[in-house]
Amino acid sequence: MAHQILLKQPSESLLFDFDLSLVVRSSETITSVGTLSQTKEDLVPGSTSLTLGAPTFAAQKVQVRISGGTDKERYKVTGSAQTSGGDTIEFEGILWVKDL
Repeated sequence: MAHQILLKQPSESLLFDFDLSLVVRSSETITSVGTLSQTKEDLVPGSTSLTLGAPTFAAQKVQVRISGGTDKERYKVTGSAQTSGGDTIEFEGILWVKDL
């Protein structure tokens, strides 16, 4: 599994990279990406969900556009990728939304 820490402001819409090169063999590439999911920690009463765009991929990297979210809330974004060697790899990012 690949883990990352992410940060954005509530009004931003940003393209985030999930670099899977440490877990995908150098001779393999990503061939597909499953549906992404999100959970929030409910640190902020009434916090809203993120908006996750459709993931794209190339070589050993997955990209997804993330927007929305509530100031001071923490979210976990999780997905899976299939490789040309037949492996299924889970990846996740912990996203802090903070109005700086």
